[in-house]
Amino acid sequence: MSASDWQAVLDDPMGFDPDELREFLSADIMEDPADPAFKEQLRQLLWELVRERYGDEGGEH
Repeated sequence: MSASDWQAVLDDPMGFDPDELREFLSADIMEDPADPAFKEQLRQLLWELVRERYGDEGGEH
């Protein structure tokens, strides 16, 4: 996002392009579910990031 884009948001925080919002929200109703292998890989990566940041107090999840 450029500085002018941020300025536009600050000037009119409710100003948005309805088509852009529709496109963004359409991802929530997609019929193609995420690949289970990708989801597991992402889960493991996110858990590792949490463990690195906060320690491993809860053991393996």
